[in-house]
Amino acid sequence: MSTLGIILLAIEGVAISKAAAGFGAAFAAFAAAMGISKIGTAAMESIARQPEAAGDIRSNMIVAAALIEGFFHDARGCSNNKGATGDFRIFC
Repeated sequence: MSTLGIILLAIEGVAISKAAAGFGAAFAAFAAAMGISKIGTAAMESIARQPEAAGDIRSNMIVAAALIEGFFHDARGCSNNKGATGDFRIFC
């Protein structure tokens, strides 16, 4: 049996919207982790090339990581909040 078939059997009793919200939250977490890791990698390479600019690079890295974390928490909140009708809200 394929992986998709196993997943569909596992969520058979769960509403599809709840399963989609779970997958959306997991994807948001994965994307945020990948984005922050790329920022960290690029910052460390930049500091290695120009050690005198370490303070500026570090502060820009922290701001960018904070923005990504904010987007992640917003996406996670939007995937878990549903309106009174059961539909997902467009603007959380």
